[in-house]
Amino acid sequence: MKSCIHFINRALEVQRPASVLLLMVLAIAPAFAQEWIEHTAPTAGARGRIVVSAWLNSGGPYPFLLDACLQSPVVAQEAAQLIGLPLKSHSPNVTVVDVENFVVADLPPHPVEMVVADISALAGRLGTPLAGLLPAQQPGLEVTIDLTHARVSWRPLEQSTLPKAARTAPLSIEKDGAPMVSVLINGRHLRRLAVDITRPDAIALSESELRAVGAWGNDTPVMTLYTADGRAVRYLRLAQFRVDDAGMDDPLCAVLPPGSAGRIGIDFLKLFRVTMNFEHGLIGLERSDARVFRDAPVTGTGANPGRYHAGLWHLDIIEGSPAHHAGLRPGDRLLAVNGVPAAEMARRPGAGYEALAPMLAPPPGTTVLLTVGRPNPAHPAGMDEINAPVESATLF
Repeated sequence: MKSCIHFINRALEVQRPASVLLLMVLAIAPAFAQEWIEHTAPTAGARGRIVVSAWLNSGGPYPFLLDACLQSPVVAQEAAQLIGLPLKSHSPNVTVVDVENFVVADLPPHPVEMVVADISALAGRLGTPLAGLLPAQQPGLEVTIDLTHARVSWRPLEQSTLPKAARTAPLSIEKDGAPMVSVLINGRHLRRLAVDITRPDAIALSESELRAVGAWGNDTPVMTLYTADGRAVRYLRLAQFRVDDAGMDDPLCAVLPPGSAGRIGIDFLKLFRVTMNFEHGLIGLERSDARVFRDAPVTGTGANPGRYHAGLWHLDIIEGSPAHHAGLRPGDRLLAVNGVPAAEMARRPGAGYEALAPMLAPPPGTTVLLTVGRPNPAHPAGMDEINAPVESATLF
């Protein structure tokens, strides 16, 4: 608007017929006066994910995890009961609630139907309470997601930045709402993978897909992570993958269960400002410096924060790691690190994950004293306390 006023003042100084000048100014003034509209939500980080503040029926703010693969918002069972939202049956296996006024960022309040689900396991993995899941896709808006700075913003389609951008790739939407992009794997194999901002891996493929692209064989090195909730997750290294001209060399790839759809996740997407235009079918990966990166080696003690429950982190353990050789087991409760009580770290944002994770993965050669509690079947009310000095190393 200031530019428009300045233009008018300058025009009146010129010795030309005033009526002609006024018509010229009025004709172009709307172009100068048009405001750039962007809706940015208050956010927080949770293990690299984005948690957005939302308001339900004038109450809040409530923490919602942003999810690019969702079509409809989800509310946690506990949150629905706490807020007092009446439950109704949508189908034999689906319960929903009606929210009269749902607000995120400074978008206008609107009614919405939310699916009710148990997301306690997800909240435990993130170490932060969650009231629900929020689709990144909002009707009539383009979304930009900056995982590094935990920032998300929406803008109207008429102000879209992608159709004229130099670097974009086609984006298609599956029936379940997942945004899909074409990914070139190991320089030869083209696959359509989901863009998933809730998953930690750079890339994840099923074993059958890995065999099909020649990345899995009898002598392929594999790293196995045993989780606190009883799963075994395997990882291997690909040579490379590319999305348009953005990519990663030597990426760590998670091996998915049979039948699972492949995806690219946070460890790759966090390197860029990701803009998705669902209506126009475009995705942009923006970065000012290099657009092809080399994934770092896995280093640390091999003990990782796995699941936060009842005030303590339960550990994941990497097979063959120093933590494994020191006798630590998946599900051990982390009580202290180098004498610092875990309960103290749990009072920090994100249940202390951001402070805790680097302490469990110091530079190779560093010794860390881990104090863990392990349930004793003979004494159900108590735990055995174990002190284990563990030296950090390069793991994979």
